[in-house]
Amino acid sequence: MENASKALIIAGETLIAILILTLMVSMFLAFGNFSKNMEQRLQISQIQSFNGHFQILENRDNITAQEIVSVINFAKKANDDRQLDYNTRTSSEYYTTVTIDDKDVFNNSDYVKSASQYNDLGKILDKFLKENNAYLFSCEGTTVNENTGLVNNISFKKV
Repeated sequence: MENASKALIIAGETLIAILILTLMVSMFLAFGNFSKNMEQRLQISQIQSFNGHFQILENRDNITAQEIVSVINFAKKANDDRQLDYNTRTSSEYYTTVTIDDKDVFNNSDYVKSASQYNDLGKILDKFLKENNAYLFSCEGTTVNENTGLVNNISFKKV
């Protein structure tokens, strides 16, 4: 009788241990899924925030030169933050361009001619403001990279 009671106690302890392990594994999986969902939501929020800087201008035909300069500065900062310099910029799907009258601001002889001009964009933007302050522009649209979900091009035309 003594052996039977010890066997029942051992069996009970084993079942309790299995239940505790099952509960721990279930909690671990639940927290892992929660973390994964939160990470996905954070990524979506970051993408929407980034794209919002560009998409707010879509379908407008009263954009000032100052607004375009702000977009150019934001795009350059985003490129710089991703360490996409003048020489490596076009090889990345994260690179963002701004096009004015079918000319890429960051890669066109009318705007940026060299890496040093790209790094010191302020003078070029001052010149752009002086020459275009009296004009309005329309946004021809944005292009979103299908892999990243980020805007990688915004195009403007002089009205």
